Amino acid sequence: MKGLIITLTGPTASGKSTLERMLVERGFAKVISVTTRAPREGEVNGVDYFFVSHEEFEELKANKQLVESVEYQGNFYAVTKGEILRAFAQGKPVVVVVEPSGALQIVSYAREAGWEVLSVYIGGEPHDLIERFIIRSLETGANPRVMTTRILQILRECAEWPEAFTWPVTVDEFSEKSEEEVLTFLTNYARQKMAA
Repeated sequence: MKGLIITLTGPTASGKSTLERMLVERGFAKVISVTTRAPREGEVNGVDYFFVSHEEFEELKANKQLVESVEYQGNFYAVTKGEILRAFAQGKPVVVVVEPSGALQIVSYAREAGWEVLSVYIGGEPHDLIERFIIRSLETGANPRVMTTRILQILRECAEWPEAFTWPVTVDEFSEKSEEEVLTFLTNYARQKMAA
């Protein structure tokens, strides 16, 4: 089945989730990941995530149904083949936010499945990203210890992630100044690939 996946990767507070939301508003499909963690208050199964047991996750893995997966704090998260095919059946390109290892996994899986992938790296100056993160965290009343850990994570991501992969597309900074240019490029790219 012909289809296109656009992966978005970038440090914390780089704007990748905002870009994902804007692309979904323009007709891209957002896939719902599976996770083995328990639902948080207000989360809905099948809307926020598909919540599965560790056994169900292992069964998906054994049956080669995971396009990409990652472990974080003892829980697993993954994008399934079924979610990708659901979007393709609707004739929509897929957009997904992933870490560099997830982008590599998706490229590998897609190559075997005959799908197109465009991996996009969204960067930013560390001090700008940290400032954005602090403002966002203060608005939500985040715990200072958690904030400190995440700031260190931003620094690590900025240092390691740009070199983790040969990114076909790099956005130096996603901001109000660049958003229309980035959205137009990705929308036109998807339109051309889906029509081919």
